[in-house]
Amino acid sequence: MRAIAKPVLCTALGVMLLGNSFSANAGSSPPPCTPYPACWYANNINPLLTSPVELLALVILQAQIRAWAQVALMLNMPFAAYVGSGRSGLDTEISPVAGGSMFRSRGMAAGDDFAFPYSFWGSVSRTDSEDDFVSTAFDSTRYNFLAGADFSPREGLVMGLALGYEDQDVDTTFNAGNADMDGFTVVPYLSLMVGDKTSVNLSFGYSDIDISQFRSTGGVPGGAPITSKVDSERWFFSGNAAHYWQYGNWNLTGHAGVFWAKDQQDAFTESDATANLKNSFKLGQWRIGIEGAYPMGAFEPYASATLENDFSRTQIPFAAGVARAQYDPTDVLLGFGLRYFADDGLSGSIGYSTVVGRNDYDEDTFQLMVRAEF
Repeated sequence: MRAIAKPVLCTALGVMLLGNSFSANAGSSPPPCTPYPACWYANNINPLLTSPVELLALVILQAQIRAWAQVALMLNMPFAAYVGSGRSGLDTEISPVAGGSMFRSRGMAAGDDFAFPYSFWGSVSRTDSEDDFVSTAFDSTRYNFLAGADFSPREGLVMGLALGYEDQDVDTTFNAGNADMDGFTVVPYLSLMVGDKTSVNLSFGYSDIDISQFRSTGGVPGGAPITSKVDSERWFFSGNAAHYWQYGNWNLTGHAGVFWAKDQQDAFTESDATANLKNSFKLGQWRIGIEGAYPMGAFEPYASATLENDFSRTQIPFAAGVARAQYDPTDVLLGFGLRYFADDGLSGSIGYSTVVGRNDYDEDTFQLMVRAEF
């Protein structure tokens, strides 16, 4: 595991310093107004925030980090089948797996030439999340589509580009409103082999998002809708390392990663003339986990557990007297699924994951991934 420790720790240190260099405040809290919520509603002020996108910004960043983290595990190993392809006497090679960080052996003639291998892949996922705390309650459904291509300019190195589209619909119960978000993402990435069974993956992402939203006057159902449109830009950085080994008939992968993301929202004015200033929200997170898979012919069931921790997070302003949930920076992401490998280089996976351990928050994701090698 020494091979994995150095790149992960260096990446983690760099991102933590970057994340901590930013201010932890998204803005000042509104002036006190008690008792809650009558005073706020009487003055037509949202008891938490003027606009729902402020609360949702960090939730969206969390979702984007998790969506890319699952894909990044797959991208960590796309070149492994070609590493060492010129070694004499070998008749099997380690090959990549769509949808995870695992390898799978397959027959190959020693000395086969894979100088410039190409791969195309696609991913689609649906994430349902829910917050049931009274001051922040919402219910969200998010669809995320990603497609990418990569090539290997030299042995042990892969470079690629991913394009994505997302659509998210959120019922913001806390203000009897709704937010509809959609936008596009571009992610250049590279993977580098470090030793025989360890690899590092780096990626940078940019998203341009359009948001249409409303909240109800008085913050209760039936109130007049107060509408607005918001333009948002997001950036994120991802650094991951994975190490593979076998234990009996089991294929095991240990992985660790560091993520940093920022959401920059433009200033906007709501239909009731309420002005909202430009805002930015930042989130830094490290992850460490393990996955076990058991090959069964062309199929491979797997299960995983990943510890996630927010080491840097913009604080959301709450008004005086407003109840707030206890913030828990740590959770565990549990997942399981099934992979399939065809003889012609086509592979795929279907998986489910759920977040446990966050106070008043639930999240479930279904994901399908397909990869083709040429």
